[in-house]
Amino acid sequence: MHLLSALIELATTDHDPVPLRVALNSLVLASWLLAFIAPNGSVTRCIVLGTEAALAAVYAGHLLATSFQVPAPLNLGCGSGARLPALVDFFHAASPVQVEAAAHHAAAAGLLVGWIMARDAAARGVPKVVLAPCLFLTYAMGPLGLLGYLAARVDFQPARSSACGGGEKVGL
Repeated sequence: MHLLSALIELATTDHDPVPLRVALNSLVLASWLLAFIAPNGSVTRCIVLGTEAALAAVYAGHLLATSFQVPAPLNLGCGSGARLPALVDFFHAASPVQVEAAAHHAAAAGLLVGWIMARDAAARGVPKVVLAPCLFLTYAMGPLGLLGYLAARVDFQPARSSACGGGEKVGL
């Protein structure tokens, strides 16, 4: 718990953000590699969930540092369709801390999706040569990697358990 408090403090005070960024990026990279190599391992589970907690703590710190200020009015509308210029204005008005918070948000979401994909691939017997490009695309371009994996996994069935008659569960 002390580590999470320290991360929140680092994110909410004036400091050189590079060491924190390097530490978080190292954790994220290690988590992605472990998810690929041993998706169901206990060490992987600890590292991935610890990384998710660290990203969440820093994200919360960034929100606290900016006092939850919205950089610009965001009116995407419902009935008239999405308004791209409003979204562009929103990000142009954002401070570097708010942009970094958005990056941590995306990193946490992408890592969780990638880990679930890797666990599902292990349960289905999807070869690593098929999984690797899907994980890379998920890391680099989010939903495209998931879409590629969903298309690739169609040819693989989950392992069946003779006792229950169902496939292996791939939950957290």
